Amino acid sequence: MSSLSTYLKIIESCRKHELAVLQKTLGFCNTITTHVKEILREKGIKSLKMLNVLDYNGLDERQTSQIIKEILSYENNGDYPVWHSFVNTFIPEIANKVTSPIFSAEEQHIDVWVRERGLYTIIIENKLKGAAFQRNQLGRYVKKMLDKGYAPENIYLVLLPGWIDNNFLSHIRYSAWRAPKDWMTNNSDRKCCDLDSEDQYSCWCDREQWNIATNEWCRECQNCRDLFVNNDRISVIDRMFPEWLVSAASDDKVIPSTEIFLRSAMIQFADYINGLYNTRLNIQEVMVIIEELMQDLSLNPQTPEENLAKVSKTLEDINSLQQSLKTLEAILRMRVWQNEVGKEFPDARIDTDDFSFGILLNGLYCGVWIEDDNRLYWGFYRNPDKIYNVDDIERMVKAILEQCPNCPSRGPKNDFIAWNYTDKGAENIAELLTAAEKSGYKYQRK
Repeated sequence: MSSLSTYLKIIESCRKHELAVLQKTLGFCNTITTHVKEILREKGIKSLKMLNVLDYNGLDERQTSQIIKEILSYENNGDYPVWHSFVNTFIPEIANKVTSPIFSAEEQHIDVWVRERGLYTIIIENKLKGAAFQRNQLGRYVKKMLDKGYAPENIYLVLLPGWIDNNFLSHIRYSAWRAPKDWMTNNSDRKCCDLDSEDQYSCWCDREQWNIATNEWCRECQNCRDLFVNNDRISVIDRMFPEWLVSAASDDKVIPSTEIFLRSAMIQFADYINGLYNTRLNIQEVMVIIEELMQDLSLNPQTPEENLAKVSKTLEDINSLQQSLKTLEAILRMRVWQNEVGKEFPDARIDTDDFSFGILLNGLYCGVWIEDDNRLYWGFYRNPDKIYNVDDIERMVKAILEQCPNCPSRGPKNDFIAWNYTDKGAENIAELLTAAEKSGYKYQRK
């Protein structure tokens, strides 16, 4: 018992220390913010009004792909100046091959596809909205191009990540590059699916203990990574993409000054991407903040090693604070949804804990919760300690979901009968409860 007591005291001490660090970091951030505002005001530096219609439109991944395709495919008197500019900037080795490109978006499950038969084919994989790589995704793309007759040296990949990551390529799951024998079948039907994994896109080869030598099926699985990594036929473009958009939009040689709508679209889209990357500050503001940081952190120009250590530690503390704030933001968003559901269904008994709320529906929970990634989910959850008639609850969930077009579901997974990510939790739960009542299923009252 004494060792347990000591252990608990240590845990409590660590928590107090972490809280103290977060409080100190929050105070530091507030001080910096206040000082920077004062300095910017004194120097007459005024931030531009942040009003971007794309922020309010709630673009999904398909729409961003369509915007990219429309921008790149701009044609002027038989020429494609925007595409020429893009290629010269990011894929200069094919600049002399561009004659009559064909552009498409969301065709054959490819986000943006540009090609000229016998010359080149370029796949632009759009992850701006943070989507995960699906099972064998890059491997499937390569196999499609090879099957269409493109030589490996004429296949190019351009990746647009949803965040700035200097090691983005190394963070792509191993299986995303591989193409198994049954690569043409549906994601969930492929033989190499790792159905026991909590990650819905995992294959056997994503497991640490996987060994190709002991798995006959995997021996015929083609690894396409070696065709692209460590050569010039794959590009990861993050902050450079919005920079190029603004540059091209401002260049009369690329876009005539009369094309005001295209120029506006490119600048707005660039700003929208900078919003996704959290890089909207202008250079004057950045320099003011850097000067303030150097002073408040007591950085000495003569000791760059010590300065780096101080900045790295501060950044680590701020990242921890940011993570905590993201969790708090998710919790508060969930509480807002909980209140909205309570107002729409005032007689419903809403059960809640720190990271979820839900309503019992014929003994099955229908609710919203937060997971470790700070993402919010809706779903039907069965209590593992309770005995259910599986056929009955599956029949109920199916009947409800058939009436809920705005609640496309994933699952089942563990004790979740059906679930999905959400940014409209209150609307999801309201639609599900309304459909339940129409189907004759009753939610628990107060």
